[in-house]
Amino acid sequence: MIPPIYESAIVYSSLLTLLSIGLTLTYLTTKVPNFAHATFGAVGVYVAFTLVMILEANIYHHLYLPFIIGGIIALAQYLIVFRPLMRRGTSIVGLMITTLAIEFILLAILNIYADYLRNQFKILSRYFLFKPYDISIAGQRGILIIAPVLAAVTVTLLHLALTRTKFGVAMRAAIEDPSLASVAGINVKLVYAVSWFVAGALAGLSGALLPFHSLSYPEVGAVWIVSVFAASIIGGLLSVYGAVLGGFLIGFAEIIITEGLAAEVGTWVVPYRRLIPLIAIAVTLLIAPKGLLGVDWRGTTKEVWDKVVGFMRSPTEAFNGVKDEDWRSSVKHYFKLLVIFAILQTVLFKIIPKYYEIITSLITTFLPIRPFVHWPPISGFFYILIGELITIPVASLLTHICTFVLGGKKGLGQTIKSMTYGSTPWLLLGWLPFVGIIFEIWSLVVSIEGIRRLHEISLGKAITAIMLGAIVTLTIFTAIASLFK
Repeated sequence: MIPPIYESAIVYSSLLTLLSIGLTLTYLTTKVPNFAHATFGAVGVYVAFTLVMILEANIYHHLYLPFIIGGIIALAQYLIVFRPLMRRGTSIVGLMITTLAIEFILLAILNIYADYLRNQFKILSRYFLFKPYDISIAGQRGILIIAPVLAAVTVTLLHLALTRTKFGVAMRAAIEDPSLASVAGINVKLVYAVSWFVAGALAGLSGALLPFHSLSYPEVGAVWIVSVFAASIIGGLLSVYGAVLGGFLIGFAEIIITEGLAAEVGTWVVPYRRLIPLIAIAVTLLIAPKGLLGVDWRGTTKEVWDKVVGFMRSPTEAFNGVKDEDWRSSVKHYFKLLVIFAILQTVLFKIIPKYYEIITSLITTFLPIRPFVHWPPISGFFYILIGELITIPVASLLTHICTFVLGGKKGLGQTIKSMTYGSTPWLLLGWLPFVGIIFEIWSLVVSIEGIRRLHEISLGKAITAIMLGAIVTLTIFTAIASLFK
């Protein structure tokens, strides 16, 4: 039997993927984020509710109805609202506001319909579940089989349509360059209309299955929209395949991280579940604005590796090479290594509890803090990540003040590069038991060299600036820690 947490993650990710594919299709055609898209899913919810609760039908036998109705609503939005506005030259911002207006209209209609069902048929038309109406397939809940199968079939059919049919080739051409496609004889308007219909149809299909997974109500689409956007952005808003990757990454992250944190720190974290996709959006836009599938992984990996080798072997040459580089590049480099460090450190603490006890005993000897009795994997990972993301800017600012007083006049950006690139040895190998202290000292030496080279000051002044910055930073954090002891 599959553990319930993974059942929930599989179903949620599959439904989220269907919605994300639709959002990506609408964005590819109009280059406008459709904030009403998830509410198309809510329409599918109430089509399914009508079939199951009013007509007493098996929703699995009638999935074509929410599919068609969702497609018609999306097509109507495009033909009646979007296309006329685009002809008039409405800006992207204006079109985005229009999608919000359409969402409010759909929400109003859904709420009116929910009230009608409650008053006319005396049934619960809000916050309902279909779990009692689910079927069993091979000893498993039907939704656990049907949801991922639908997602897989959808992706397969889209792939075949886009790569093996003339219409698919025309759709790709129209999306890539509408003007050139029109000159080549492609009916761009038809292609866009079909894309919008398919997008709404997939949303309606996803919504029809949602009540088998979680509580459903008219505003459920507005709740889901953050996750849908996160899935599309992480995968890459310009890639249907990226929507699939993002859907499963965000789906599993939301379910597993929330459940893990609830078990480790308490159920009070559950209402904050939507922070996970929000954080994912922020990190993706900072590190990979084009999404995971828009990244040149081979080039990026080589770039990171070359910098790692450079700052490990010959920091003087490496710092000379980044003098004119934007400091944001160093922050991205630091964050990538920090994520790896946090993962490895968390795994090490979990599999070797004795090592964790030794480290905490050593830390509490000098700092007035109360560590975890046992290392919690999920929350522990975030504590490392957030702690370092707070420490590095504070340490950089304080070190820069000391550097400036000692004659370094090259700007805060150069200090940030010194501190972030200087952390390379520690982030790469500082998680190793006991010998990690060697790489921490190594990072200190590299940071000193960075201050010396980038600020063009003497070695003695660079050492003084780094040491003073470290002492002041440690003093501040120790004082703050003592307040919460």
